[in-house]
Amino acid sequence: MTQSPLIIHPTTQLHIDMISQNLPHALILSGPSGVGVATIAKQLAKHHGSPSLTIEPKKKGSDGKFSVDFNAGSMIIDDIRELYSSTRTKHSQKHVYVFDFGDRTMSVQAQNAFLKLLEEPQDGTHFILATHRLDKLLPTIISRSQTIQILPVLQEQTDELLNSVSNIDQTKRSRLQFIAKGLPAEIIRLQEDDAYYEKRIKIMQDAKTMISGTPYEKLLTAHAYKDDRSGAVTLLGDMMMQLTVVLKSTKNTAQAAKLTQLIDTQDALNVNGNIRLHLARSVV
Repeated sequence: MTQSPLIIHPTTQLHIDMISQNLPHALILSGPSGVGVATIAKQLAKHHGSPSLTIEPKKKGSDGKFSVDFNAGSMIIDDIRELYSSTRTKHSQKHVYVFDFGDRTMSVQAQNAFLKLLEEPQDGTHFILATHRLDKLLPTIISRSQTIQILPVLQEQTDELLNSVSNIDQTKRSRLQFIAKGLPAEIIRLQEDDAYYEKRIKIMQDAKTMISGTPYEKLLTAHAYKDDRSGAVTLLGDMMMQLTVVLKSTKNTAQAAKLTQLIDTQDALNVNGNIRLHLARSVV
């Protein structure tokens, strides 16, 4: 596959080029949020001449209808059932279905339904699962798929991307470097979406407060995220990132234990744990 405009780690690019020569029935692209797993998956599908066939997480609204929701949705079983029907039809060209999970996943029921598709492969039909949460896929799905880990890009690649960005001062460059080091898709989004950039900076600052603020400041900050699951998960990620930097410079048993607690808290929120309760526990 030709090198894409999105910057890709050289080792990752090598694996993609190799697997693109003989695309498997099922392929999993797994990597951290912002590294570009969905973009790479869609480029692979396009490279093989497939029409745009993307399945995204959805959530049922108050009107009873489902709509795309990357913050609180999941891959719904209705889409899997519809997919099962559509893949029974033969096509003159390859059909590559891209599952763009983001940080979401499929219910166990939907995953079991998807397994039936993997157990009955059709010529010219392929599935690419682009996910940041490989651990949330059933082992049986993983075992029936080939997996490529999408690595964060090299420091020099990050620098090259930042150098190509126009109208960026040193302060913003430093922030992008800290928040999105090695994550080209995230850097591009932060640069192009001012509202998203401001939100991320606020979360990063709140993470600092959650680590080093007074107990009252921490509880006040945690309360602000009680109705924002996606923001709370990002907050915990920023806290972990900042604690990791601290741990690299000093061996601190208490901070290491805190990091483990934050990982557990983030996992709990990703499976719909109570936001207020778990954030409060991460403060005390």
